[in-house]
Amino acid sequence: MNIIITGGSKRLGAFLANQFSNNDNSVFILTKSGNHEELNITSNIQVVYCDLRDRKNVEQVIQQMASDRIEIDVLINNVGTYHFGESLDMSPDIFEDLIQTNLLGLFTMTKACVDTFSSLKHIINIGYAGANSNIANNYNLGYLIAKQGANQLTKGLAPSLGRKGVQINTVSPGHIFNSVDLPSDICAEIPLGRTASYNDIYNVITFILNEQSSYITGANIDVSGGYNCCFVNNV
Repeated sequence: MNIIITGGSKRLGAFLANQFSNNDNSVFILTKSGNHEELNITSNIQVVYCDLRDRKNVEQVIQQMASDRIEIDVLINNVGTYHFGESLDMSPDIFEDLIQTNLLGLFTMTKACVDTFSSLKHIINIGYAGANSNIANNYNLGYLIAKQGANQLTKGLAPSLGRKGVQINTVSPGHIFNSVDLPSDICAEIPLGRTASYNDIYNVITFILNEQSSYITGANIDVSGGYNCCFVNNV
C-alpha cells in the first residue's frame, strides 16, 4: 500500500510510519517539521514538507504526487497540535492554530486526496477519546473542539465517500504513555489500569485496513482502556 501520514515525523505518527514501512508499505510523511529523528528513514519512507494550515500548499503537494504518478491507498490524518492550560490564558492565535491545523487542515487534506486519487480506499482520522461526549475540558478546549469537529467530519463524509468506495473512520486514543496530561493515578482514572502504547493504536488501524473490516465506515473507535466511559472514579 501507499500511505500518507500527516504529522508523521514524531511520536505516534513516526511510530505508525516505521511500522507500516517495515511491512513493505510505501509511506509519505507530510509535515512542516524539520526534525525527523524518530523516523527510521528507509527507501519506504519519504518526507514531504507540507503545512496543513496553507490550503494552496496542501493542494500543490497532492498535485505534485499525482504528477509523479504516485497513487495513494490510505490517508491517515494524524497531525495534531495540542495546547494544555486554562482556556482564557490561551491567546486567539493559539486557538486559531489549533482549529486550522487539527480541523480545517484535516478537511483540506481529505478533500485534496479524494479529488485526486482514484486508488484511495481508506481515510483514518486520529481523534481523541471521549470527544463525542458533551463534557468540556477547560484545559484543552481548543484541541477538544477541533477533535469534536473531526468526529462530525468522519460521520458526515461517510455516506458520500462510501459511494466512492472509500471507508472513513476515526481511531481515538485516550491517554498514551507519553501524554503531557497524564492522570496522577492511572488505575483510578483508566479502568484497564494502564496507559495506551503506540502498538494499541496501530493494531486498531490495521484492523480497520483489513479486508475483513470492509463493512465499517463512519465509525469512531476509542482506544482508551475505558477512560471517559464515566467521569468519576468508579465504573
